[in-house]
Amino acid sequence: MRGPVICGVDGSELAARAVAVGLDLASTFRSDLVLVHVVSDEGERREGELLLADAAVSAQLGTSAERVVRVGDPAVELARLAGERAAALLVVGTRGRGPLASAVLGSVTLGLVEHAPCPVVVVPPR
Repeated sequence: MRGPVICGVDGSELAARAVAVGLDLASTFRSDLVLVHVVSDEGERREGELLLADAAVSAQLGTSAERVVRVGDPAVELARLAGERAAALLVVGTRGRGPLASAVLGSVTLGLVEHAPCPVVVVPPR
């Protein structure tokens, strides 16, 4: 596989599981790992950078994973970055809500599965 493994990170325990899976897949495919956090406005960029630094430390990545903060809608920005980087895979965690709750509340995971330009790995909550 060519291209990086891109992993969405939001600071949750589910995202930490997704980072672990993303790291394993990147290692398996000898790809780079890119951790991405999406904030709603530019004023939150520094918080996003700190969140990604914490995720990298928790996963014992050191400086081996690139960290990217984007501004906008998480599903749109993750899919856009995957296209820009010609990603091999996009890895995200899911809260495990059913289809009705996702339809009403919106779902980053559902948006990515429908619109990402590469395969999406969805890491379940259990």
